[in-house]
Amino acid sequence: MPRVAQASKTPNPASKYFEWAGGNNGGHISYYDKTAVNPETKKAGVNVLVKLPFAFIVIGITSTIKGWHDGSDSAIYSNEVKDTVGEPLVVKAFDGGVLATGFYSAIRDRVAAAGGRFTSNIYLAYRDAGVMKIGCLQLHGASLNSWVEFKNASGDAIWKKAVGITSYKEGKKGSIVYRTPVFTLKDVSTESDDAAGVLQEQLAKYHTEYFARTRTEAAQAPANPAEAPRGGHPAEAPQDDSWGGEPEAPPADDQAF
Repeated sequence: MPRVAQASKTPNPASKYFEWAGGNNGGHISYYDKTAVNPETKKAGVNVLVKLPFAFIVIGITSTIKGWHDGSDSAIYSNEVKDTVGEPLVVKAFDGGVLATGFYSAIRDRVAAAGGRFTSNIYLAYRDAGVMKIGCLQLHGASLNSWVEFKNASGDAIWKKAVGITSYKEGKKGSIVYRTPVFTLKDVSTESDDAAGVLQEQLAKYHTEYFARTRTEAAQAPANPAEAPRGGHPAEAPQDDSWGGEPEAPPADDQAF
């Protein structure tokens, strides 16, 4: 009987990692395009800003750590967990090694001191030029607080309806003006819900394999750039319209579920 190739690790199925751009002239969703060329630096890699509204269907939620480690001048990342109380985190810097290991409640101060931020991975089904794909919206800080408040108020409805980011609220802390997303529930058709269910099964297959690894293996630096937590130094990634060009407007069909 001939040998067969052993299955390699299933890659993260998220096609895009979205973030909330709420600083400076923010109030948009953004994603990193490693292939696009920044017209200012002439280098590959552009932070693409997307105008609101932005609609999606939630298919999974995990937690992780992102940020920037000044000591090694590199990004901070960690493994994903579904339960921060019962699952330990391994927090690393790309060029700084392990920064902290343990349950979040026990290491949160060390993580914050190192430059790490608690981040929620909201895995979602979204339309890209009419095609339903898996994405991941990563939120931290004030934008995460907005999501938690919305999620708690909505209950199970986030698993029965679609979600839209339609606008933002503006706040001020000292001299810093910031903007947080406003989430709303949207009706979803049976067809769209079924399509999202298929993508949820695909995501579940990936997570079944992912969480079967040891936590150290799960916290290895991602080999796929699409999986890499961006978490770059704030000075290198200003969240305004001057970086990445004019925000792109999503097609109208991509907002209908």
